[in-house]
Amino acid sequence: MDRAEGTKVGVIILVRNDIQAVEFTKDTNGNAEINGIRIALKNRELLVYNFYCPANKQLSLDAIDIPNAGCLIFNSHSQSWGYDEMDHRGEEVENWQIDQNLQLLNDPEDQDTFYSRRWRTTSTPDLGFATDDIAKCTTRTV
Repeated sequence: MDRAEGTKVGVIILVRNDIQAVEFTKDTNGNAEINGIRIALKNRELLVYNFYCPANKQLSLDAIDIPNAGCLIFNSHSQSWGYDEMDHRGEEVENWQIDQNLQLLNDPEDQDTFYSRRWRTTSTPDLGFATDDIAKCTTRTV
């Protein structure tokens, strides 16, 4: 989904051509960007969310519907995903994760995924969360 303003072009979810998916967005009154896809599987529907929220906007976590499946991405700091400290947003995301009974798919020991040219630092702002049934299906290769 392209952003209307700013120098960055937006967020994306890629789906193989042979998988039928329907795109949707969630209205957050100009705060977080939430888009997603619905994938119809043989016996259930899978929801995949892509979430981005600038530091100066409200997270709008209540706009996300968590049924039986889903994956989400956030920008926040917490020791649970490898940061040295917890910020307010990290605390809010952790509380939401617990309330929604979601599993963090990231390992705090994973390699950082973001390099800031401005600050010359690395971090891991990209987080994956899933419902328990989806988390059990994921496998990690070492």
